[in-house]
Amino acid sequence: MIAEGIPNQASYPPLHERDVFRNGSYRERLSGTQKTEQHEFLRGEFPNTKRAAWETYWVPQTALLGDAEDVMEIVEAVRKIQRNASKLAVNAKPS
Repeated sequence: MIAEGIPNQASYPPLHERDVFRNGSYRERLSGTQKTEQHEFLRGEFPNTKRAAWETYWVPQTALLGDAEDVMEIVEAVRKIQRNASKLAVNAKPS
């Protein structure tokens, strides 16, 4: 996408990997028994969440604020990459 002139931005890390959850400081905002009980959702592996965070292309919002022609340039870049995916994959493999 960058080679096609489409900017990108860093992805957001998976929510469960954020420091606020890892170090427990989120508990300061909880009340009652929630403050001290175990939160099993923090123990999951969440492979789909990780994949979505690290294997997707993030187009900055500013790139999407253009006119219809600008958006079509993004669409055409994606289509070009799709058409050439097998060639790109071969070139991306380490020698």
